Amino acid sequence: MADDETGAEGATIVSTAVMCQLLMLSRQRIDQLVRDGYMKRHAPGQFSLVDGVQGYIRFLRDETRRQNISAADSRVRDARAKDIEVRTLQRLGRLVPLDVYEEMIESVAGVVRSEFAGLAATCSRDLTLRRIIEREVNVRLRRIAEHAMAQAIRLETVRGADDAVRAVGAGPMGGGEQDLSANGSGAGSA
Repeated sequence: MADDETGAEGATIVSTAVMCQLLMLSRQRIDQLVRDGYMKRHAPGQFSLVDGVQGYIRFLRDETRRQNISAADSRVRDARAKDIEVRTLQRLGRLVPLDVYEEMIESVAGVVRSEFAGLAATCSRDLTLRRIIEREVNVRLRRIAEHAMAQAIRLETVRGADDAVRAVGAGPMGGGEQDLSANGSGAGSA
């Protein structure tokens, strides 16, 4: 290297151009690192090779540390923002506690099941026709229950393992009850 010299202490002295080439930085970036205290000039336009490289390594380590701290701060800010959003939704009445929501769903499902229980009896006095209606009502109630279970599973998957929503003893709609029958017997075949 034509721009290389050896200083009094045996350190290799290089020009700013060579330092830029070695570190793959622009002259302006080198000047900024000097201003920020990471590098020192040996003389105007010259650097100690070892001091320049070590200064740049100090800068990179410091930058990595700052990025890690910044990322952690960002995660904390995001969590706080989410917490504020949830509290605001609760205050506005747009966010309901899960147990209240589950009670409402169970209540609606119970009313639907009860209303359909008497449907066959109100439609006909013919026992054969009643059983056909009961069977069709039960088929539809089973489909509704399967759909509800699929939605509950989807909700658990979306919410993740940490805050998965699981109802104790959850099962198909009707909780193990037999199919509906208007006359008190199990649903028979037509």
